[in-house]
Amino acid sequence: MSKLNRQPLSQEARQMGQNMLDFIKQSPASWQACHTASKLLESAGFEKVTGNDLANSKPGDKRYITINGSSLIAWSVGKSGYKKGARIWGSHLDSPALQIKPNSLIEREGIYIVNCAVYGGALLSTFFDRPLGLAGVATIRSHSKDKAFEQVMVDLAPLKIVLPNLAIHFNRAANDGVKIEKQKVLLPILGLVRNENVVTDAYSACHAKNFNEIKEHDLHTVDNGGITLKVFEQLISEKLDCPIEDVIDYDLRTYVCEPPCFVGLNDELMSTQRLDDLGMSIPGVYGFMAAHGQTSKFENTFGDEEYDGIKILYLADNEEIGSNTKQGAATIWLRQTLEAICLGLGMKDVDFPGVLEKSIIISADVAHAVHPNYAEYSDQSTRPRLNEGPVLKINVGKYSTDAASAASFRLVCEAAGVPMQTFMNRTDLPGGTTIGPITTAYLPISNVDIGNPILAMHSARELAGVLDSYYAKLACEMFYRKPLV
Repeated sequence: MSKLNRQPLSQEARQMGQNMLDFIKQSPASWQACHTASKLLESAGFEKVTGNDLANSKPGDKRYITINGSSLIAWSVGKSGYKKGARIWGSHLDSPALQIKPNSLIEREGIYIVNCAVYGGALLSTFFDRPLGLAGVATIRSHSKDKAFEQVMVDLAPLKIVLPNLAIHFNRAANDGVKIEKQKVLLPILGLVRNENVVTDAYSACHAKNFNEIKEHDLHTVDNGGITLKVFEQLISEKLDCPIEDVIDYDLRTYVCEPPCFVGLNDELMSTQRLDDLGMSIPGVYGFMAAHGQTSKFENTFGDEEYDGIKILYLADNEEIGSNTKQGAATIWLRQTLEAICLGLGMKDVDFPGVLEKSIIISADVAHAVHPNYAEYSDQSTRPRLNEGPVLKINVGKYSTDAASAASFRLVCEAAGVPMQTFMNRTDLPGGTTIGPITTAYLPISNVDIGNPILAMHSARELAGVLDSYYAKLACEMFYRKPLV
């Protein structure tokens, strides 16, 4: 009779898992994730610069820049400068969520509800009946002569909203499947209108200073069903300690309030929000830092033969909505930045195609693990499992992995001692795409699509393996160090 596997994970794998949970706790939206990554990079000696600083690039540089506060490019320049091309690890920082619409407050049946849009391809049923926080950015009027406004991160915690289901007593067929009418039911409850005690408690949770003014406000309904009461401007002004008149606009998205945690017999799994794609962004950050460390696992592996060209970490935004923004992967920002770095290092314009020929990007976005309860949805011969290593993703017309780029990643994993799996969709289930094919459309370099396997992708909470995050970090570090890939 076989026994339960109670073998604990290694200290290194457990620490990487804890790094994952800590990062996610600090990163309820892409702006906060970009900030968290920035602070980690600064702790590793990277300096924040602007686009104007790229002209003076030199070997030894450890720098990063951001755009929109939600997308980041970090890089270092080795002794060979641009002559050995670039190694790029690319992931994205956004995740599916609900996004607050403008003029969103609606009063109905004595309850304040909030009008929301869907950001990305969320598994909507999982957002019901759980406390949801609100975080993002606000644009605040500037009173300086240098700029009209500034963008400031905001998290309205401890405020929580909730999206309650209809009781089963009113729909006995609910467990057979319910169509979610987005415009009708994606209206989370903010609080009660008339019950003074409840409303006072709700607003005091956000330290509301002007509750009486809010309550007594003339609630005129406008054509779209919203109320003229600027409740989110009010809450933002109090959170940021600025006049409400200075709150010009905002982007607020929901996040899950329940903290991420380890689960399983040996705490070998992680249950948390935003694994797509912080699940690959975080190993990318830690692997990138390890590739510049003096006490990392592979520091003495190659000696003088170690790759010493341009190492880049690219964390994009807006992948979940198509990437067609200045901070998304469809922009030419990555190409512009790489080219400017190379020019600053003394490259001539005509040499840039040669740099691209020597460059490669790993497009790291999570993959689908085989689900024990829905195993029929996985391909019959490519069935990734949790904690059995990163997944090489191949999908004709969706990913841009080819035989050459796949060989590069296989050799990286082999050198790192990391197990590797392969994924293809069922032929009758086409699947999605990610930043790799989008990026290489304007940056013609070798691309390999990879990702750690997870379950419940695009759910409010997803499930991943702790060991896989450690494997991905090792593969990332090896990618930046191995002489030939």
